[in-house]
Amino acid sequence: MWYLSSSKLTRVLAGAALLVFSAGCGSAESGQQTAMYADVSSSVASSTFELAEVSLGTISRNTSGEGVVIYPDSEYITCAGYEGTTLVQVNVKNGDSVEAGDVIAEFSRVYSQADLDTMYSDLSILKTQANIQRTALEQAVDRAEEQLAAAKTAQSDGSGSADDVKRAELLLEYTEIDYSSYVSSSNVAISAQQKLISDFEAEIANTKLIAKRSGVISDLVYLTPGSMVSADTIICTIYSPDVFWLRTSTDVSNTMRYNQTVSVNVTKEDTTYTGRIISSPNVLGQPTGQVIIEPLDFGGELAATFTDAMKRITVLAPRYELENVMVVPLSAVENEEGSRYVYVYEDGVAKKRYVTVGMQDTTNIQILDGLELGQTVVLG
Repeated sequence: MWYLSSSKLTRVLAGAALLVFSAGCGSAESGQQTAMYADVSSSVASSTFELAEVSLGTISRNTSGEGVVIYPDSEYITCAGYEGTTLVQVNVKNGDSVEAGDVIAEFSRVYSQADLDTMYSDLSILKTQANIQRTALEQAVDRAEEQLAAAKTAQSDGSGSADDVKRAELLLEYTEIDYSSYVSSSNVAISAQQKLISDFEAEIANTKLIAKRSGVISDLVYLTPGSMVSADTIICTIYSPDVFWLRTSTDVSNTMRYNQTVSVNVTKEDTTYTGRIISSPNVLGQPTGQVIIEPLDFGGELAATFTDAMKRITVLAPRYELENVMVVPLSAVENEEGSRYVYVYEDGVAKKRYVTVGMQDTTNIQILDGLELGQTVVLG
């Protein structure tokens, strides 16, 4: 006599007074073993275990992760001053909406009058040197013109030659080029010095940091009034609330693919929206990664609600979905040293049947081989 150790079969046969085992025969699928079965009375079957039918169904699994909002349309606001700038006050706080032209912060400027006087002195020297050199070059041009006129006169009265005229013309051309080149370079130098002075004076007069765009204030840096700030000190960020993405990190994020449609649930609101993945890990098997999602049906009002840090956002993406495949409840399948099997119930007889399985979800498992539609299996 041969005994099965399965707890499931024990439940199947519970209450039976006599067990009779015999070998069952029939066609076994490739890789399967010959089915074993035991007689069970109908009264025992109806009271000791549940049955389910092998049917067509859908197998689906999802992957999820917690999401946070990011605003790609944003820019840093810096002090834009120079060494010696003192913060007077900050006029905004995180979450404030501002318009272009609003005053973000105010400063006082400390500068050296001697530095400004030196700049003006350098400008005066440049202009004086330019005038002297220009006068000298103008005189050289005048002399070259006189030499050319004399060469032409000598050629006409026979005391000179055409070569003399040609040499005089070349001399005048070179002299005029020297003059034009110097005038151009000296003008550039003078303009650069004038701009240096105007920028310096503008910085002295600039005591307000103005918003160059409309948006919402975030990442405001805490600075104590009276503290010194450098030119590259970041005061805050201004972002546009009309353009926002979601970023999620999940252990199975590599199952999320570019351009895939995903569901986004605002848990506190218990409302689900849709989005499109615009960035995801591109290395298969990568265990973690950042996924960027562009919202598709989020209204402008909803965008504002995401700024509430108390709201929890869950991103849900389909990992796989198989439709119209043969399935049985997950609890019907047992494992035996790497092999999978079920108990098929036919005419009061429970038969052990080895099966080949595929994908599974939290409820059902796909059957690839070993069963047929309409058969009945015993649930665990």
